[in-house]
Amino acid sequence: MKFRKIIDLIIIDILATFSTKIAKLFKFRKVLNIDFSNIQNKKGEAELLLLPYLLHKDSVFLDIGANRGIYCFFSGKIISENNIIAFEPVPKLARMLKKLFPNALIIEKALSDQKGRANLNIPIHQNNYLLDTRSTLEKESSNASNTYETISVEITTLNDFVKLNKIEKISLIKIDVEGHELKLLAGAKNILINNRPSLIIEIELNNHNNNLDTIFAFIDQLDYLIYFFEIETLSLTQVYSHERKLVVPIERLEKNHNYICFPKEKPTYANNINAQIRQSTTI
Repeated sequence: MKFRKIIDLIIIDILATFSTKIAKLFKFRKVLNIDFSNIQNKKGEAELLLLPYLLHKDSVFLDIGANRGIYCFFSGKIISENNIIAFEPVPKLARMLKKLFPNALIIEKALSDQKGRANLNIPIHQNNYLLDTRSTLEKESSNASNTYETISVEITTLNDFVKLNKIEKISLIKIDVEGHELKLLAGAKNILINNRPSLIIEIELNNHNNNLDTIFAFIDQLDYLIYFFEIETLSLTQVYSHERKLVVPIERLEKNHNYICFPKEKPTYANNINAQIRQSTTI
């Protein structure tokens, strides 16, 4: 595994020197042809297929915890790469993103509820290679193995970053921060209240003591509706409501890690997307 990853990085580095387009095709070759008919058999998150319904030509997309850039790649098919802002604090991953997406804004920082520096914990696999895509600011995260490499990274808040850079019209924010969701959302509160972007947020049960009520309640208090995408029915299903708390049994969420959140002032948004998906899959 480690050797194959090293070879892939070398190839991507060489290809990017000549053509970022070819480098991207090589990097994401396993997911190039995913669609609603084959997503269950492909490696890739089903939520990638929702991007055409969440982004428009002039949208601004924020990818927080960009990792290896798969969301940058798929969003770049819909919007200009200039409208992609990706946050990735792991230096090796950030360097690769800059090579693959030279027109995007790649920020080598982590987002939290304060500014300064913090320790980023990178789990070490039992075969002695870094699980850099599972890096976390949460030392007690279930993803942090018994051994990990710790690096110091710069942190800031989304509120401060957006204000400083005068970013407007944010349509979608994807969040993958391995258990640090609450602090990130706290540092993004003003943006969520004033800009009202849609969210795709990874929340793993085992990062929250198998209890999602606290983080769902926080999102609900920001006047967002929370859904997950059911592959079996190819539809968005509401997960949580202020009155009933969890709307679906917790068992149905054990394998689901990604949640889609829409502002409450758009109560028909999910149903409209479901209708469009049904129409596209029956043609």
